Amino acid sequence: MNNATKALVSEFSEAHNLEFLVVEKFATALLEVSHKPVKSASTQPKAKSNANPKAKPSAKTKNQVTVKPQQTTPESSSKLNRAELQAAIYDYFNVSTGTELRKNSHFKSMVKPLGSINLSKTEDLEKIYREFLGVLPNETSDMGYGCINGIDIFKYADVWTIFNLDSATATKDSVQRAYRSLSKQYHPDMPNGDRKIFERLTQLYQAALLGV
Repeated sequence: MNNATKALVSEFSEAHNLEFLVVEKFATALLEVSHKPVKSASTQPKAKSNANPKAKPSAKTKNQVTVKPQQTTPESSSKLNRAELQAAIYDYFNVSTGTELRKNSHFKSMVKPLGSINLSKTEDLEKIYREFLGVLPNETSDMGYGCINGIDIFKYADVWTIFNLDSATATKDSVQRAYRSLSKQYHPDMPNGDRKIFERLTQLYQAALLGV
């Protein structure tokens, strides 16, 4: 996704009071599915066939890091170090150095909701990665509160994994069925329901409908 499209996504998110990462995820996913009409006002010439709609399509090889969070290969459980995180983020924003990244106007506007960011800190780089690139390789099989299908729904908006759907074939009906199935478990009126999880699922469900 180029800078012009990212700017449009940012404007759309603010205009409709939606999370940027959710709208950006579905804009990318829609561009990947060529047989479906693109609902975005921008048409993107670059596309990458990847089940993870949050992954950035790019032809660059410089500083490239293999970041396919949904793979189940042994490498997928490895924690990315600071250099690998930096390389992946630089590639995503089409820059070569931290200095270039700091001067990038789109980067500055996009990370503003994250608060103070220190590009030399691994934890801050991980925040950026989660927000824009996708699920960190070592967080694809998380367990515990708020984790569904291995994904912490409070860290990520990866709706296709959370709802166990394929972005290329998902329909409004399949999204609704997946949401209802999870609602039966997490709705506050159910014996073991959880209001916080249910509200987050509802938010993700509404965003998922934008992508079908």
